[in-house]
Amino acid sequence: MQMLLQAVILAVCPTAVMVVIAADVVTVVVVRDMSKKVVSILILGCVIAVVVAIVFFMAPGQKYSQDDTPTDVIMRSNADYASGKNYFSQRNYDLAKEQYQRALLNAQDDVQGSQIQFSIAVADEFAGRYLDAIKEFKAIAIDPSSYQFVRAYAVQEIGLIYYGYYGPSVDRDAIVAETFKDPPFAALKDGDDLNLAYRKLFEYASSIYPLGSSEGRIALWYADHITSDEVERNSSLMMSEIAIIKQSIEKADADIKRTINDPGAMPYIPGIYSLQGRALAKLASLGAASYTDAESRFEKAVAFADTIGRHASDRYRHAEFLATIYGEKRKGDIQQLLSIYRSTNTKLLTSTVDLFRAAQSSPELTEEKKGLVLLGQIDSEFKAYLISLGWHEADFK
Repeated sequence: MQMLLQAVILAVCPTAVMVVIAADVVTVVVVRDMSKKVVSILILGCVIAVVVAIVFFMAPGQKYSQDDTPTDVIMRSNADYASGKNYFSQRNYDLAKEQYQRALLNAQDDVQGSQIQFSIAVADEFAGRYLDAIKEFKAIAIDPSSYQFVRAYAVQEIGLIYYGYYGPSVDRDAIVAETFKDPPFAALKDGDDLNLAYRKLFEYASSIYPLGSSEGRIALWYADHITSDEVERNSSLMMSEIAIIKQSIEKADADIKRTINDPGAMPYIPGIYSLQGRALAKLASLGAASYTDAESRFEKAVAFADTIGRHASDRYRHAEFLATIYGEKRKGDIQQLLSIYRSTNTKLLTSTVDLFRAAQSSPELTEEKKGLVLLGQIDSEFKAYLISLGWHEADFK
């Protein structure tokens, strides 16, 4: 690369200026019959050419585009990274991490380095090493040399860990403590309102780049807020927060459009649609949106999840919406949506099963429990499934 850069510079100004460095002597030879003005112009032209050449040949961003992302480039050029991705798809997260660590040694620039570090953190997350993952995501987030998108995803993923894992082995208090113990994250938490702290965390992620899941979480927080007793109906505060919700939904839509064909980002899309649907449903209860708009988001979540083979909470969220708004009138649709939630379905994400199991007794999940109870009252087979997870008949009375 250095030789190529030198060749470009010399090709641009071969006779105007020649720099010869020999021992301690530097001799600059300028063509003698040129006027000072012409020489100045030529020197200026050479300087510009050098700058252009450096930017063109050395800037790492030149390698990547929306159609050829850093992940795409690494997959082609780094066999260890490709091997790690393969192990990850097989749910062998420890071997995936080992391969990613090897791949990191061959990263070609900071962009690739931060992308590989992100993959290492994700492997730790999926292996259940949540505290290690949070530490790694935080290190990426505060490193200014990290790729912009990766920094935003790193902050977002910290928040998604909190809202995504409820298993019996998950120490949620430790997750919160690790998340907010260092600057700049410590400033995001003031008091015991964790939902507010995490809203601020998602806003921090959005300040780096407005990713869909972050915007969806921001929208849902404000939607919960304006439908609570804390906000007076039709007040200026309510109107301003409705505007924020709609703006966040628009930003989330833009991010879906950006990532709709990106295999690495596609798994986020069903969850983004579900978050939008939940926020719009709350707006609809105030007359600030329509239930039809909300339902269309849930439908998109389910359709996209089916396309990529994701068996998670998307169908449950859609069914919960239908049960809450329409009840028995949509019983057939509700039963069809819930039909994947069976103990025989080995494709169900563990995090979704853990959510159902934890909702039976967790004070953090009282709203989810209400929705699950309602669904169990409408669909007896789904009720039986919940009982197989540790629920009791009395829960549905």
